[in-house]
Amino acid sequence: MKNYIFILVFFVTGLIFSQGVMFQTILIDPGHGGPGNRGALGRNGTEYPDEADINLQVGLTLRTNLLSLLATVIMTRTTDAHVDNGDRAIMINTYEPDAAVSIHFNSNSWAWVQGTKTIYYRPWISYSLAYAIHHELLKIGFTNFGISQRGGLEVLNSVDPSKNIPVCLVEPYYISEIDGWNQMVFGGGIIGSQQVATYINNGLTKFFDNNYSTVRKTSLSPEENGSNVDFHFDYSSVAKSSSYNLYSSDNPEQDFSSWTLEYSGSNTNWSTSVTSSRKFYKLQEIVNADTTYSDIVTIIKYDCLEGINWLAVPS
Repeated sequence: MKNYIFILVFFVTGLIFSQGVMFQTILIDPGHGGPGNRGALGRNGTEYPDEADINLQVGLTLRTNLLSLLATVIMTRTTDAHVDNGDRAIMINTYEPDAAVSIHFNSNSWAWVQGTKTIYYRPWISYSLAYAIHHELLKIGFTNFGISQRGGLEVLNSVDPSKNIPVCLVEPYYISEIDGWNQMVFGGGIIGSQQVATYINNGLTKFFDNNYSTVRKTSLSPEENGSNVDFHFDYSSVAKSSSYNLYSSDNPEQDFSSWTLEYSGSNTNWSTSVTSSRKFYKLQEIVNADTTYSDIVTIIKYDCLEGINWLAVPS
C-alpha cells in the first residue's frame, strides 16, 4: 500500500492567515440593493456604480476570502435584490453567527469630504468587533472619523442583545469624493473591493485571534449601585484552571502597569464593587499561569428602551 501525503496550502494575497476566522460563522450584509434602494451615488452624486453595487462587490469578495480560510459565510444577499432591513436583522438573530458585518459606503454633498467610520449599537461585544475592523480599515489611509454608537439603524438595533452576537456596520470611505471613487472603480472595482475586503477580513481575524469573541462565553455584568459599580462575573469553564484580575483606570491609553487592581481571585463566579469614578476596566484571565486573555470593559450609560447598557472596548 502506498502512503500519500497531502499538503493543503492557503494563499490569499494580503490576507492575515491564522486560526482566527477558521471554522467561524460570519454573516456578511451588503447594504441596500434592488430597485429604489441604491444608497449613495458615486462621485459628485451622479456617477455609477452606486453604493448598492459596491456594497455587493465588496461583500462577495469578502465571502471568497473568508471561504478560502475555512470560515462559514452567510450572505443577506448575493445579487442586486431588495432585502428589508428588518429581514437582515432576522437573519442575524436566526443564524446567530460568530460575527456579523454590514457593508456600506458613505457620500456627502461636499465632494472633498473623505474618511473612514464604523458604527455599532449593542451588545457591548459589538464595540470589540467594530474596533478590530475599524483599525484595519484605517490602513486605507483616509481620515479617521471614528467608531460611533448609533441606535437608529434597524440592521443593528433589531438584533436580539440577549444572543450576544457581535455586529457592526462599516463605512470604509466616501464614494462621493474623487480619491475614494478612483480607489473603488479603478480596474472595474476589483482593486478597490479586494482592498476593502482584505482589511475587513484582517479585522475579523484579529477579533477572533485576540479572543474578543470568548467574552460571549462569560457573563460580566456591571450594575450601578450609588457611587459604585457592582461587577458580577460568571464563567462556564470546562476543565480550565484560571485566575482573574480586574483592573481599573481613568485612561484606557495608560500603561497597563499603572492600572489599579480592583479584584484578584480564582473563582469562576465572583462579585466585587468598585468606584464608578473610574470609567475603564480590564478583565484579565490567566490560564494555566502562562496564557493571558484580557479585555477592557468601558462603562458607558446611554438612553434607550432597554435602559442601562454596558459596552466593551478591546485592549
